[in-house]
Amino acid sequence: MSRILQSKMVRRLLVYPTLVFLAGYAWFQYKFPTCSFRYRLTAEVMTPDGPKSGSNVIEVSYSHNADWGGGQSADLNMTGEAVHVDLGQGKNLFVSLTADYSVRRKGFLGRSDFNTFQGALDGFELPLRVFDLDWIYGEERALCAAVRQIPEGQSYAASHMNLPTLLTFSDLSNPDSVAIVEPDEFERFFGTGVKLQRVQLALTQEAPTQTGMSVFPWWSEKVEDRKRAGFTGVGQALIINLLDSAFRRPGIFDNNQ
Repeated sequence: MSRILQSKMVRRLLVYPTLVFLAGYAWFQYKFPTCSFRYRLTAEVMTPDGPKSGSNVIEVSYSHNADWGGGQSADLNMTGEAVHVDLGQGKNLFVSLTADYSVRRKGFLGRSDFNTFQGALDGFELPLRVFDLDWIYGEERALCAAVRQIPEGQSYAASHMNLPTLLTFSDLSNPDSVAIVEPDEFERFFGTGVKLQRVQLALTQEAPTQTGMSVFPWWSEKVEDRKRAGFTGVGQALIINLLDSAFRRPGIFDNNQ
């Protein structure tokens, strides 16, 4: 066997496919670059007992794919978790990673609409809006160049209208007690004197937050329920539909957790 491997012909047969593979990989990386960055999302709520806050680090990656017909589609990846704010007295707020189910999310949002859209944005869209970044398919290098101009650690305020879907549980031990809260409904859900003060984003090099959603004692059980429900979740409770993208990314079907 060693003699066979030492043969010049065999070595050539091994080298050429490797070179072709490396050339193809380099071409793909050039043609379809990826721009990744991390941001810390901090939410602050004023309560009768003073301000309460929570924050998490989220990593996002932007790229695109092309089909044989020349069409393009987004290739997006996210790592992180919803921000949990403990409001005290058994009350809680979650700034989710999705824009689904909020009444502020209206219609289809194209990738060039971030700077004008007046509604809920998800964890990919929100930093583009807050940091005033433009991104269209194929412009990932320009996106990364713009990101490098943003001072790391400097906080930028997010409009309440653009926040992702806000959620609360009347009982954290009961997943079906989840409810959607709009920014102007805090006193109705949480009582007099409770108000959403601010949500801010800042670029960071810190690792993405991955606690496994330990705040939910039912998390593992519901994840299994969601897998059995399939991709659509049709006819399922709201919490089952939210598990895919609202609380933790990668999602259930992304990493087979």
